[in-house]
Amino acid sequence: MTIVDEPTTVGEPAVVRPSPDPLLVAFAAARVGFDCPAVRWDDDASPDPLLDGALRAAGPEGRVIQLVVLDGRVVGIRRIEMLLGLRVPARTLLAAERLVAAVADGRARAGLDLVVDRAGRWWFGGLTVLPDEPSLTSPRRAPGTASSVPSPPWPR
Repeated sequence: MTIVDEPTTVGEPAVVRPSPDPLLVAFAAARVGFDCPAVRWDDDASPDPLLDGALRAAGPEGRVIQLVVLDGRVVGIRRIEMLLGLRVPARTLLAAERLVAAVADGRARAGLDLVVDRAGRWWFGGLTVLPDEPSLTSPRRAPGTASSVPSPPWPR
């Protein structure tokens, strides 16, 4: 049996709200208290100018951190802190919750990209609205043929 790494959706597809405009998100992020880097909006080479700006601001030792906000609250903080070996500043948590409430409807699920520099400064790198409900997926089996099934090394 061969498993193809291409999940199929079981049930109804999740409803995805559109993510807000990155320029609006950057403005709102600065207003709610995030450290926002200088961003090159005219650079056509970058598909994600906010994250690129945060990576440049944090320098070569910057680490990308992703926070998830569900129903207005950041989730999984203890695990993130355990993996990082440092605490997520209360100011960053509050800014994340305020940002989602301001630009993505407070009930929305959103992912935030942040980059932590060596000095412990948390740079804002973007926001993505997540589906309302996660869809269930299951791997599908590839169509089997006699040639794709290996013969066992022992005689039958």
